[in-house]
Amino acid sequence: MISLAIFLALAAEPEVTPLDEGEKAPFTGFLFPSGRAEKLASRAETCEFRLELNKKLLEDTLKLKTQALEAQLELQVQAGLSKEKLLTQALQEAQEAGRREWWEQPAVSGAIGAGIGVGVVVGAVYLLAQLRPSLPP
Repeated sequence: MISLAIFLALAAEPEVTPLDEGEKAPFTGFLFPSGRAEKLASRAETCEFRLELNKKLLEDTLKLKTQALEAQLELQVQAGLSKEKLLTQALQEAQEAGRREWWEQPAVSGAIGAGIGVGVVVGAVYLLAQLRPSLPP
């Protein structure tokens, strides 16, 4: 926390006044040996660099996540449109089926086919029954 206060003090006071040992300071503040001041300045630069790097990394990560979510959304929209198209088509087919005459309905065709099939079987059985007495044993 003290380093932050020192950094803020250095940042707030852009002027650096060099002092020699024994000289009176021209203002109230902190007095650091030159080596320590250089270390603090170096740390401040490193912190600024790291902050910029982290900021860039977070921005890039956010951008990638946003792009991924947008792509997901687009897929969901396309899937929804496809489902809507299929359901609309099924509804139209159902409505068209409802407009057919009764003899054009698929159920009627199926019933007629089944009736014909039963009739053929019954006719074949009857024919065999009629022919059986005349067949040699």
